[in-house]
Amino acid sequence: MPVSDSALSMELTTPTGAALLANLARVVTLFPAMTPLRTGYGAGAGDHGSSCRILRVVEGEIDDLTEERIVLLETNLDDVDGETIGYTRERLFSAGAVDVFITSAQGKKNRPVNVLSVITTREDYLPLVRLLMDETGTLGVRIREEPRLVADRVNEKIRVLVRNQPFTVRIKISRSLGKVIAVKPEYEDLKQIARELGIPLRHVAREVYQQLPFEYMR
Repeated sequence: MPVSDSALSMELTTPTGAALLANLARVVTLFPAMTPLRTGYGAGAGDHGSSCRILRVVEGEIDDLTEERIVLLETNLDDVDGETIGYTRERLFSAGAVDVFITSAQGKKNRPVNVLSVITTREDYLPLVRLLMDETGTLGVRIREEPRLVADRVNEKIRVLVRNQPFTVRIKISRSLGKVIAVKPEYEDLKQIARELGIPLRHVAREVYQQLPFEYMR
């Protein structure tokens, strides 16, 4: 659970309050963009000068596009072999990175470099920085926090036939303004079917896309 400092020389929560927040909330983050529906206030009896002991609870509807905060880690690698970079990428994903990508660039003394970028959260970025340094030997990692807007996404399961054999495939459905903007079958499910049937992955993907429910394709 992230914390921040304050100019007030007093505690702004109790151990019980912090424990409730840490255990009952799925995500502890900044106030999200939403349409407020109901608001409730509660006030404490203590007198702390210019500050007020007030608790506010807001119930609202979050828009299809939700703003969230991410942390972007970057480091330039000019003396690390491809196998090490690939292994580091695998370890970063296993350690909880949201995404990992590599960009070719030109560094000092005209040397070709690989820029290794990692998208993660404020809660998870420090262990990933240590992992990056341990695996690649890099001496520094750039860190910056950025906002991003993400579409409303839900995961569902559908039954499909591939080469006349039944399978269950997970699909991710993204919506904006109430409309479906993207539908994508889970890659791991397609890969498993391709291996089980011994056919190319692209053939599996084509058959699955042809069986997506009509309402997802409008």
